[in-house]
Amino acid sequence: MAASRKTNPSVGLFSGCACSLFRPSIVSCAAELLLASGAQVEVPAAQPCCGLTALKSGDRQEAVALARTLIQLFDSFDYVVSPSVFCARVLRETFPILLRDDPKWAARAQGFAKRSFELCDFLARKQALPQPERQFHGSLVFLEFSDAPTLFGSASSGRNLLSNLRGVHVKTIPEVFPGRAPGAKQSIDIPELSDWQMERLLEDLRHSGAGTFVAGDLSILMEVANGLRRSGSAIEVRHVAEVLAGRQDLPAIGARRAQHIAS
Repeated sequence: MAASRKTNPSVGLFSGCACSLFRPSIVSCAAELLLASGAQVEVPAAQPCCGLTALKSGDRQEAVALARTLIQLFDSFDYVVSPSVFCARVLRETFPILLRDDPKWAARAQGFAKRSFELCDFLARKQALPQPERQFHGSLVFLEFSDAPTLFGSASSGRNLLSNLRGVHVKTIPEVFPGRAPGAKQSIDIPELSDWQMERLLEDLRHSGAGTFVAGDLSILMEVANGLRRSGSAIEVRHVAEVLAGRQDLPAIGARRAQHIAS
């Protein structure tokens, strides 16, 4: 199915397992941003996993079944957008690999992949977004994932969108090279950092002078939040969608749990 040329494209918002279960505010912020970009937004009910968990465990059959289910579920939309950089990468890069030998699904998987975007990549296509009514202020670090020798899309798009916000200063730390998991006949990036990568990242954050850590993957954000709290750091952890939407009123990721334990 090719994307239509109508003024207000329809966008199916793929929320992802982690956001739906642990941080639904990310989904609502993503929907708010997409609406502000001029899109018609819908969050289909009963969304399955993108298949990343199945791929990590080596269950290719389950990953193939989930790919078919998602392609069918989002078939009527002009675009499919996810607030997770890794879910989006599975939709765009892994689905065509999983289904390329299936004559009934190969072409559909290719078309689905071309219509699928990570949130920041999709917003960047609009070139300009209105400034949020609730402004985010302060310095932050945006985590860039590197797929050497080039960065994959969401990193540069996210940094550019954040840099365009008034009152925001984006600091730089070294890029991160995600882990790998077997996916069909090709490997894909997964949201996991080795112990030494996490320690280096936490050390870089503590010396960055930034007040907020921002990324586009909730799993890594939760892991970083736990590490920062254990070390007594006051750095807040937030998803890029929440920052772009100006939602400083939301509790930082991991903040409630930390406060509960402290009490």
